[in-house]
Amino acid sequence: MFSKLVFLVLAAGATAAALLVLRQQRIETSHEMSRLHNQIMRHERVLWHLRGEIATACGPEAVRLRLTDLDAQWAPIQSAFRTAESEIRNPQSSILDPHSSILDPHSSILDPAPPPPGLALNDPHTP
Repeated sequence: MFSKLVFLVLAAGATAAALLVLRQQRIETSHEMSRLHNQIMRHERVLWHLRGEIATACGPEAVRLRLTDLDAQWAPIQSAFRTAESEIRNPQSSILDPHSSILDPHSSILDPAPPPPGLALNDPHTP
């Protein structure tokens, strides 16, 4: 009977010690998560600051200033979206113009880029 009581006391002590260890690990994990969260927030603050500096340095005024320093003739890039948008806004010119990119089903404006050399689409031998 005495041995059973000693065994129960030792089992309860071991269980309590295991629970304390688990509780301490949970507290340490929570502390580590909090520390990492604060570190991420600091990095994001620095990142947003750098993004602001880049946006300021690459703003339209800064780009115009740098282009005037280069003494070269530069033209704006026409995108397929802007071309399509202008044709949507002015549909009369699209209908009257048989060479319009929207009306032409073989237009290369919206065609996807060709695959790299050596890679064929729907090729059963490609991994």
